[in-house]
Amino acid sequence: MKYRVHVCLAFEDKALAASLLEVLKKDFLPKAVSINEDKIIKETSSCFVEECHHDEIPLKPCLVLEKWEVKLGIPVNTVAAKVR
Repeated sequence: MKYRVHVCLAFEDKALAASLLEVLKKDFLPKAVSINEDKIIKETSSCFVEECHHDEIPLKPCLVLEKWEVKLGIPVNTVAAKVR
């Protein structure tokens, strides 16, 4: 059995979002695990920061600025600037 934490927070300040991601990368990602990595149905531990444009008219998609995933027990930067 594993314990999962899901959090979705929006901030006005990009620096605050970045500082939270740094804490997650430093203190939590190294301890996180991904589940069934070698299977078709897998669950990957991850965290990311994105620009969210859902408060704009017209709506625009989010842009992932940085994404980290745990692969084989190691935190890996998997995305740099990708529309989501």
